[in-house]
Amino acid sequence: MIKYCNRIIIGVFMIMNNYLLACATCYGAPDDPASKSLNYAIIVLLAFIGSVLLGLILSIFSIRNKTKAIISD
Repeated sequence: MIKYCNRIIIGVFMIMNNYLLACATCYGAPDDPASKSLNYAIIVLLAFIGSVLLGLILSIFSIRNKTKAIISD
Protein backbone atom coordinates (compact mmCIF):
# COMPACT_ATOMS: atom_id res chain seq x y z
CA MET A 1 0.00 0.00 0.00
CA ILE A 2 2.78 2.44 0.91
CA LYS A 3 4.59 1.59 -2.31
CA TYR A 4 1.55 2.62 -4.35
CA CYS A 5 1.10 5.85 -2.38
CA ASN A 6 4.73 6.76 -3.03
CA ARG A 7 4.26 6.14 -6.73
CA ILE A 8 1.15 8.31 -6.80
CA ILE A 9 2.92 11.14 -4.98
CA ILE A 10 5.92 10.97 -7.30
CA GLY A 11 3.60 10.91 -10.31
CA VAL A 12 1.75 14.00 -9.11
CA PHE A 13 5.02 15.85 -8.57
CA MET A 14 6.22 14.89 -12.04
CA ILE A 15 2.99 16.05 -13.67
CA MET A 16 2.75 19.31 -11.72
CA ASN A 17 6.43 20.28 -11.86
CA ASN A 18 5.66 23.61 -13.57
CA TYR A 19 3.49 24.65 -10.64
CA LEU A 20 6.18 23.74 -8.10
CA LEU A 21 8.73 26.21 -9.41
CA ALA A 22 9.83 29.26 -7.48
CA CYS A 23 7.39 32.10 -6.96
CA ALA A 24 7.73 35.59 -8.42
CA THR A 25 9.53 36.76 -5.30
CA CYS A 26 12.43 34.41 -6.02
CA TYR A 27 12.91 35.02 -9.73
CA GLY A 28 11.23 38.40 -10.29
CA ALA A 29 12.83 41.79 -10.71
CA PRO A 30 13.61 43.24 -7.27
CA ASP A 31 12.34 46.72 -8.15
CA ASP A 32 9.05 45.52 -9.60
CA PRO A 33 6.03 46.58 -7.50
CA ALA A 34 4.57 43.07 -7.71
CA SER A 35 7.74 41.57 -6.24
CA LYS A 36 7.80 44.16 -3.47
CA SER A 37 4.18 43.44 -2.60
CA LEU A 38 4.88 39.70 -2.51
CA ASN A 39 7.83 40.29 -0.20
CA TYR A 40 5.66 42.33 2.15
CA ALA A 41 2.91 39.69 2.01
CA ILE A 42 5.40 37.02 3.04
CA ILE A 43 6.60 39.17 5.94
CA VAL A 44 3.02 39.79 7.11
CA LEU A 45 2.16 36.09 6.94
CA LEU A 46 5.28 35.21 8.91
CA ALA A 47 4.31 37.80 11.53
CA PHE A 48 0.80 36.33 11.83
CA ILE A 49 2.11 32.80 12.11
CA GLY A 50 4.70 33.87 14.66
CA SER A 51 2.15 35.67 16.81
CA VAL A 52 -0.25 32.71 16.74
CA LEU A 53 2.52 30.30 17.71
CA LEU A 54 3.69 32.63 20.47
CA GLY A 55 0.13 32.82 21.82
CA LEU A 56 -0.11 29.03 21.75
CA ILE A 57 3.17 28.64 23.62
CA LEU A 58 2.14 31.22 26.23
CA SER A 59 -1.19 29.44 26.69
CA ILE A 60 0.57 26.13 27.26
CA PHE A 61 2.88 27.71 29.86
CA SER A 62 -0.10 29.32 31.56
CA ILE A 63 -1.95 26.00 31.76
CA ARG A 64 1.21 24.31 33.07
CA ASN A 65 1.65 26.93 35.80
CA LYS A 66 -2.00 26.72 36.86
CA THR A 67 -1.78 22.93 37.01
CA LYS A 68 1.35 23.11 39.17
CA ALA A 69 -0.41 25.60 41.49
CA ILE A 70 -3.43 23.31 41.86
CA ILE A 71 -1.28 20.24 42.51
CA SER A 72 0.89 22.02 45.09
CA ASP A 73 -2.18 23.12 47.12
